[in-house]
Amino acid sequence: MKRFLKFFLFFIFSVAALSVATILGFRYWLKNNLPQYIQEKTPYNITYKDLKIRFLQGDITASNIKVSNKNPENQEIIGLDGNIDTIYISNLGMYDALVNKTINSDEIKLSKPNLKITLAKPSTPKIKKKKNSVVFKNMMIRNGNFVINRRNGFPLLKVKELSLSVDNLDFTEEDELRKLPFVFDDYSLKGNDFEVFPDEVYKVTAKNIDTENGKLSVKYFKILPQVKLKNFQQKFPNKNLVHFEASELNFSDIELINNKVSFNEILFSHPKITLFESKMKRKRYEKTLPYELDLKNLIFQNAQFDLKDFDGKEKLSVKNINASVNNFLVNEETIKGKIPFSCKNYSVKTGRILFKANEFYQLKMNELLANNKGWQFNNFSMLPLLSRQEFSRKIKTEKDWYNIKIAKTKISGIDFNFTNNQPNINVNKIDFNGVEAIIFRSKFPKDDLSRKKMYSELLRSIKFSLLVHHLSVKNSYLQYEEDNTNENPAGKLIFSDFNLKAQNLNSNKGFQKTLVPISIQCKFMKTSPMNVNWSFDTARKDDFFKISGNISNLPAENINLFVQPYLNITVQGEIRQLNFNYNGNNTHIFGDMNMTHKDLKVSILDKETKQKKKFLSALVNLFVKSNSKKFPESVEVDAERDKTKSFFNLFWRGIEGGLKKTLISKKIEQKEEKIKKTVEKVKEIKKKVDEDKASFKKKMNDRFKK
Repeated sequence: MKRFLKFFLFFIFSVAALSVATILGFRYWLKNNLPQYIQEKTPYNITYKDLKIRFLQGDITASNIKVSNKNPENQEIIGLDGNIDTIYISNLGMYDALVNKTINSDEIKLSKPNLKITLAKPSTPKIKKKKNSVVFKNMMIRNGNFVINRRNGFPLLKVKELSLSVDNLDFTEEDELRKLPFVFDDYSLKGNDFEVFPDEVYKVTAKNIDTENGKLSVKYFKILPQVKLKNFQQKFPNKNLVHFEASELNFSDIELINNKVSFNEILFSHPKITLFESKMKRKRYEKTLPYELDLKNLIFQNAQFDLKDFDGKEKLSVKNINASVNNFLVNEETIKGKIPFSCKNYSVKTGRILFKANEFYQLKMNELLANNKGWQFNNFSMLPLLSRQEFSRKIKTEKDWYNIKIAKTKISGIDFNFTNNQPNINVNKIDFNGVEAIIFRSKFPKDDLSRKKMYSELLRSIKFSLLVHHLSVKNSYLQYEEDNTNENPAGKLIFSDFNLKAQNLNSNKGFQKTLVPISIQCKFMKTSPMNVNWSFDTARKDDFFKISGNISNLPAENINLFVQPYLNITVQGEIRQLNFNYNGNNTHIFGDMNMTHKDLKVSILDKETKQKKKFLSALVNLFVKSNSKKFPESVEVDAERDKTKSFFNLFWRGIEGGLKKTLISKKIEQKEEKIKKTVEKVKEIKKKVDEDKASFKKKMNDRFKK
């Protein structure tokens, strides 16, 4: 038994001695032969000053390492050039390192690396990829400087004073479900003077990047074009160019799972975005998404956005944007739609917005407020860029010139989505408060002889589904002016204290109710109460409509602003009540009208002097009914539509026809013919008198000379 015990102890001692000898021998071999082994077996020149090995623990420490490529021209391998103050590898699997030629370690630490790295050529795709030969569970870099270049020598990444720590780093195999090449549990990052060159166009820079308590902070972040605008436009005529900068970006709780990148929050502080837009249509490319993006909260603080053309002319400017978006998601499903993302809630507040709509108008807004429940525009205006005269000279055919201001616009209950790539817009209510609209039309340009659509057809011709349940205009002022080819001032119509309510504005896309009722209350020419009830049906192809209403207590002199420039007449007296009730369609207007008036007289003016023509005025007033009966009877109206004119021209024809029959005669055609003949006869008599005067004057002059 004692002999066996001695033999067993001797065996244990021998194994232990052999193990110690092996470890000491391996350490001796590493210290004396590792440089030669590296020199022979690797494509790099690697030297170090000191090497410490703890074989049992698998720990290796090397200091003052210098590395360079044996053949710098070889692009098949990664190029390395530089030095590392210290490398520490913890718990290295010695067996894997010696037998399987793989490095599997719990941790690697690089202290003060100063490296220039040149990327190798992409390897030829293989059916089966090799398993990663280098695996580190945890990686740490302290105070490093790195320059990473592409194989053609152009830079890809530069960073100074980099400190990086990554826990549970796992380099994954890329497949259909796992497109990110790595995942990790936790990280910390700190560095200065980051420069990234993603392509030949852009340069991405950051003055400082730091992490603290799970948040990544990026200061003075910029995306800068590296090419001049003209050169970019010539090389990429269909693409837009972006300039982006922000004083700070903050990212919190980053997660990388399979092909999904998640953030609890991304905050952009004082970002400034300038987009240079190409005039050419952008080519459509098939949308692909390498990674899914999930943001719980996306925040913009005091942002600014500018849209310019490549000549530097500003098209859109938005100041002081403060916005937040919740549950922002971009994935394979969302990018297939017209809107490539989805979100649950949003809130936006901006400062001044300027938008150059075209060569004629600029849109301006002092403030925009928007969220899921509704939108509000404060102090919106549509301002002309040209004067009335400049606008009239610029256009080829007659068009309206607009100057519109709206104190407040509120849109509530917005439901917006897409069906079969067509938008569906359903709005509960739109309120316009404090509208001031000046509309001017000059008769100097040629007439626009194109067919004008009725309002029901205009709505019906909208290609997508649109429904506005309620629309209102309050406390507003509308003024329409029309300039003539004569020297008279522009004719003017004024509707003050204007209030409108409309319901069920729709595009007739599958709605059961398509009738649009509209009610209007205002003061006509600033003094006379006016009420109008108007309705049309977007489903009726004949564009049938009804319009009725009344005007009361209208001094006739107030309409001289409109009738004098066109007809060279003035009117005196009082229209106490004017009632109309018309139906119509896209061919004519018909119905009845009655009017109560008193002391109505017409004065015909001389075209040159604008003085009253007493004789002709007296003659016309012989046919005008100056006073109506106590209970005036209604007159029937039927007027044909000029399809090159708008709905309001047709409505005016109905009013004009009623006025003629009321003031002159129901048999207006015969009366008009009689008046014309009388006026012609008066003109002939006047001409004969003028000729006789001239003849008599000539005879007297001849006699005086003799």
